[in-house]
Amino acid sequence: MSEDSIPSTATTFAYDEADIGRILSKIDAVNLLSTQDIVTTDTEKDLFNLRRKEIHTSLHVSSLAEYIKVKRIPRGLRLDIKPNLCAENNLLQQRWHEICNKCSQDLMLLTVETLTEKLVDIRTEVQKYKEQLLLEKGKDQAEKVISEQERALAKLRETIILRKRNKFERDARDYREGREYTWREDRNSQRTQPGQYSPRYRRTDRAERRPWASTDTAQPQYRRKQRYRTPRQGTSRAPTELTSSSEECSASSSQSSVPFLGAAAPQDTMGIPRNQKPQNTREQYPTRNRKATR
Repeated sequence: MSEDSIPSTATTFAYDEADIGRILSKIDAVNLLSTQDIVTTDTEKDLFNLRRKEIHTSLHVSSLAEYIKVKRIPRGLRLDIKPNLCAENNLLQQRWHEICNKCSQDLMLLTVETLTEKLVDIRTEVQKYKEQLLLEKGKDQAEKVISEQERALAKLRETIILRKRNKFERDARDYREGREYTWREDRNSQRTQPGQYSPRYRRTDRAERRPWASTDTAQPQYRRKQRYRTPRQGTSRAPTELTSSSEECSASSSQSSVPFLGAAAPQDTMGIPRNQKPQNTREQYPTRNRKATR
């Protein structure tokens, strides 16, 4: 290649849309990718989930409305913030809680207003899915499916109502006892007291947890009787027995010169080195011939 044919600038090349269409038009390609998305829906399952959502939303709105009527705040919506400065001022504490109460009540009203509008949309979706189920399964089969769902949803509704009623009574007790903002500290202090356990984390007896264990072997480890202990090497303390018969055994062994069952009595080994070897004198060490240094 001569120097005249070498370009003096960097040249570029790119395909345009016309080139892409021209090249692809010459290829007999197989349509491997489907252009239509196959959506499989289960109308019966979607209807059941929507009806569950309707029950949860409606009961939540109803319970919040009852709290607003009696001017109480559930534990989950109480603002758990406390003043850092002038915390000993009672007037500040009172005003602080009143401002927090107003904020919580406004949040409850906002939640009720929003969920009420959402509940209308949910019920519209439920009615639409009921009509779709009627078209897919027919009148008899659709009524059978809806009746089966009614039984399951009735149990769900009773469970939710019972749980919310218990929480409502618990919150009412907080206001009667004047601990609407101190219930968490009171609960933690009760758990730290000996013998006070929450019913959810009730400590069971060891024999109940291990029914196969008898009362003798089910004792805690720190209450079991302790037997002989081997003394450490180099100590003169004799082994002792923590049972009531230790004094009798020591008295009988001191009167007899023959050890019991041939077992030798422990001796004081303090100060006696083990594996004693004769020490080499200084003359037996090899001598070194060191050169005299100048």
